[in-house]
Parts: sequence; C-alpha cells; structure tokens
Amino acid sequence: MQDLLRFQDFYKNVAYNCFLFLPKGTKGVCNYDSYLYESLAGTISSIHTMVEKGHLNDACVLLRLYFDNILTQTYIHLLAEQKFDVFTNFYVNEICEWLQKKNRIPSIKKVLAMIETSDKTKTIYSLVNKNDRLKTDREFLDDCVHGNRYQYFLYNCSAIYLKHRDVFLSKIQTVLNTLFVLHLSFIFSLTSHYLTSSDYRDCLEMGMTPPEGSEYWIAPFAQEIFDTYIKPNSELANYLCSICSLKITR
Repeated sequence: MQDLLRFQDFYKNVAYNCFLFLPKGTKGVCNYDSYLYESLAGTISSIHTMVEKGHLNDACVLLRLYFDNILTQTYIHLLAEQKFDVFTNFYVNEICEWLQKKNRIPSIKKVLAMIETSDKTKTIYSLVNKNDRLKTDREFLDDCVHGNRYQYFLYNCSAIYLKHRDVFLSKIQTVLNTLFVLHLSFIFSLTSHYLTSSDYRDCLEMGMTPPEGSEYWIAPFAQEIFDTYIKPNSELANYLCSICSLKITR
C-alpha cells in the first residue's frame, strides 16, 4: 500500500514545517502540533506494519485510532480559532489543560458536533461525508475494534485462506484514503500556514528581500499531495482553493 508511505512522509514534512510557528492559545514556545503530526506518522507506520504482517483487523483498530486523532486535533484547532484573542484570551484554558493532562477531550459526539457546525469545517465535512460515508466507515471500524463480527477476528490470522481477504484490504485502503483527505482538507482550512513554502523564511534568514507574495507560496510536498488526493474531487478542490490563502496550482 504505497499510499501509507506517502501519508507517513506527508505528516513528517508537516511536522518539520510547522515547528517554528507559535501555536495559538498555549503557554508553550514549541509547537505541539509538530509532535502530533509525528505521532500520526507513527500511527500510519504501525498500520503499514500490520498490513504487511497480514494482521488486517489490527490494522483497522489502528485506523479507528487514526480517525479519532484526526477529530481530536481538528477540535483543538477549532477551539483555538473560536476562543483565542491576542488581547483578551491569549491562553485558551481547554487547550492548556489538555496539554498539561488536566483535562480530557469531550466525547466524540460533541467533537463531531463542533466540526459539523463550524464555518471552518462544516462544508469540508459535508463534501467528504456524502451519503453518510464517514458514519458508515466508523461503524465498520467500530465492528473491528469490538469484535462484532466473527469474520473480522479471522482477518488477523495470516495462516488461513480467506476468500475475501483482498476485498477487506481494499476496504481498509478506501477508508484510509477518505480519512486522509478529510484531515488534509482540515489542515488547508485551519492551519494552511503549516503548508507554506520555505522560500519566504529562507530569504529572510539570508538577509534578502523575499519575492512579493512568497509568503503565500505552497510547499512542493503539499502541492503534490493536493494534486494526488484532493484534485480528483473537483468540488472539494475548488472549495479549498476559494478559502485558502495559499497559491495552490489547480
């Protein structure tokens, strides 16, 4: 599954690219998002390992974890968008307490409610969730996690022949791609500066005047991933280009 390796590389690139940006609403200097992206890259690597070993149900359990972590990070970003104010609310308590292990993220139901109603994410969620696709995918992953179907136990056993193993693997691939597109779209909407090219910063570090508008240039790795996974969905691609400050090549 080459997509897994590409997703892993993407998260590592974002982790590196976002490290120097100060996070909103926290007391830290280092960007916690950098470590979250490294963690997501680790989860993708673990999924890849389980697929290679033929432990497909374990891969689905990790995929459900990936789903939850995407929603958690997006929820934190929405909190920062809604509550951060440089003059009146520089530190967002919910985010600080979460980082300090003093508070838990609300239930997934509440997290989804915020994502589905926020102006920053509701259109994206709607475009990706056509025909309740995400709900169906989550029910499938829940069945894998909780052992709700006997056959899902068997997909962890690589020593026996299963007629529809390739179909199950294809299902994993489809769900993974859907979740990645969802997360990638949220990044373009909420934290597009994480995907900027380094040209602007490089010029400043060298004492040169950056080219006009270079602060909005998109990083090559981000443009490539946009072309591969977002552009095939023309409606989603057009929407992201209309709301994102980055100069995305269509």
